Amino acid sequence: MKEKESKNHLHPLYGYAPDYALHYIDDLVKFYNVHFKVVSPRKTKFGDCRYPLKSRGQIIITVNLDLPKIQFLITSLHELAHAKTFREYHNKVSAHGNEWKNNFSLILRELYETADIPFEEKQVLKSIALKPTASSYGSVSLQNLTKRKETIFLKDIANGNVFTFNDRSFRKIRLLRTYVLCSCESSARKYKIHRLAEINASSIIE
Repeated sequence: MKEKESKNHLHPLYGYAPDYALHYIDDLVKFYNVHFKVVSPRKTKFGDCRYPLKSRGQIIITVNLDLPKIQFLITSLHELAHAKTFREYHNKVSAHGNEWKNNFSLILRELYETADIPFEEKQVLKSIALKPTASSYGSVSLQNLTKRKETIFLKDIANGNVFTFNDRSFRKIRLLRTYVLCSCESSARKYKIHRLAEINASSIIE
């Protein structure tokens, strides 16, 4: 496991969206000429999509930075479906009409049919793709999943606490800029784990 970090940790959306979706989001952003921004939390919305005055101008999508990863992903794809619909129909169709629903469903299907996705998350994506709505990112299946997946970044765990990562127990020693120095409880070997590694909050022992 030592330093088995992919280049995903260099991606600007690393820590916000699931790793399996980072490059898929990239492809959609580039294809539909979108300026994608992660912004401070807003009380009234998770994300939005603003269209240019000229049909070929750049579309601006913003998504709140405080969302759980799976919710961040679904919100991003929801907004990217708006971008796709605008490129195809401009402002000639309703915001959440059949054209948008079909595009959102297609974008979701293309992801879960090609990416290596955890079973529970794939089921949520499938359920939303079957019946996409304007409030899909607030669906019951999504809310239930995010409640079960309450996580905390490794960097935010106190030094000395024990936690579970990749089915093994570690003790946090100290932060080393990008990585955190940890020791394996079973072998006492030292490891460097990325500071944005997600830790299940229920596994932490003080």
